[in-house]
Amino acid sequence: MNYKDIIARNFSRAARTYDEYAIFQNGLAQKLKAQILEEAEAADAILDAGTGTGTLAIELAKPLPKSSIYGCDIAGEMLRVAKEKIASSKVSNFNCMQADVEHLPYRNSSFNIVVSNMALHWACDIEGALAELARVLANGGWLFVSVAAQEMLFELHRSTALAAAKSGINISNDLPRFPSNEVIVEHLRDLNICEITTTQVEEKLYYKSPRELLLSLKRTGTNRFAKTDGAPLPASLLSRAMEIYEKEYGNGNGICATFKALLIRARK
Repeated sequence: MNYKDIIARNFSRAARTYDEYAIFQNGLAQKLKAQILEEAEAADAILDAGTGTGTLAIELAKPLPKSSIYGCDIAGEMLRVAKEKIASSKVSNFNCMQADVEHLPYRNSSFNIVVSNMALHWACDIEGALAELARVLANGGWLFVSVAAQEMLFELHRSTALAAAKSGINISNDLPRFPSNEVIVEHLRDLNICEITTTQVEEKLYYKSPRELLLSLKRTGTNRFAKTDGAPLPASLLSRAMEIYEKEYGNGNGICATFKALLIRARK
């Protein structure tokens, strides 16, 4: 099973629990919505790339009944939930389909606005994914993106790395590598995207234990604390990582997890 198949599988498995547990992602969706509505009055077509369960797209479709909203995602079960939500919300201007953000099935310059909420950091080639977003964005159109920052869940990454070092296990290729803010902005400039503004968003969430955090992440499809071939990390390693996490970042009442993202607003 290749990397993209693993990502699609993980998110499909989490489709029915995603909305309940995606607290940080849903908050970012509201921030993106506010920014988009400032520029969307004359938008004929809007693309939500990595739409997931369609939360953001539906939130845009309601106040923009004259705009055609399109969504795509690599995970089929996420789209099944999105279509159920479309039916229950009674919006008629949002359609979604299964597609890879690195190979979008749309013509050049098809959209006045392109948005992607916490999806691009899962791409194999984030530079290629950004190029695809730029390709389908019309001249003068707006790009709105949120992407995981490098410091995302640093407590969990550090605890796992320390446990691996103490166990003599090399997992350098198996922990998530989120792109730096500078790299993303540089890619956008190379694509002739201008008027780039960035904002760092941070939220600390609290859990009863590290295991509760891991369960919450799994229920949003964020299950990359496994080897790159999809096999789980050794149970003994995870157990040691959880002990380190609790010792380093616990306070007797639970543990803290730091969620960080970069919000990007730019124009073509």
